[in-house]
Amino acid sequence: MAVALRPDVEAAVAHLERATAAARGFDPATATRSFRVAMADYQELTELPRIFAALRAGAPGCSLEVVPIDRLHAEGGLERGAAELALGPRAAAAGRHVVPLYEEHAVMVVRRDHPWVGDALDAAGFARLPQVVTQVGGRPSVGGRMVEEALRREGQARAVSLRVPHFVAAARVVVETDAGALIPGRLAALLGGEWPLRVVALPFALPRIPVAMAWTDRTDADPGAAYLRAVVRDALG
Repeated sequence: MAVALRPDVEAAVAHLERATAAARGFDPATATRSFRVAMADYQELTELPRIFAALRAGAPGCSLEVVPIDRLHAEGGLERGAAELALGPRAAAAGRHVVPLYEEHAVMVVRRDHPWVGDALDAAGFARLPQVVTQVGGRPSVGGRMVEEALRREGQARAVSLRVPHFVAAARVVVETDAGALIPGRLAALLGGEWPLRVVALPFALPRIPVAMAWTDRTDADPGAAYLRAVVRDALG
């Protein structure tokens, strides 16, 4: 029952946040504010179009700037005003205001005509496959660390042949080579319709990764930021 009611509850909370923002002096119909949201590169493909469309529909005079995760870190994070809001793994948002949005999962992709990988990898095949690893912001991502922990528990090792800062770059390298890459499932579903990629089963289970939006006390009482949070919640929650 609680799970079934969750979408209705979240929609009601988002509606309340929008109403509160209006009562505090932020009128989305006439506002001309620019908002900044931090997100990973793949979310620019999988989530940004819906966020932007929702913002345009409700606050047509407002604009949106996407802040890459590496820039968020370089500019001192949410605490220093690099963005009003950040999207990412919930585990990365400790000590902040957090609202869960959805769950993500990593999947292994290879090129569609890979010469020896079939529908599934066994342990030996996984260890043999050269892999492209994404390090968001120049460091292992939270999701990446969760994957590594799962591999250690399974006694698995991977042959890392290339490290890149973007999931989309990892996917593109896979299309052109015999390497594989663990990328977010939402990205794999999107790119699989455009690029010759396919998902292959792994010989072990990987954890699902809760994705949330996070903000700090700096913007918690800001009516415009509250409106933005409601927009994101409606678009992705």
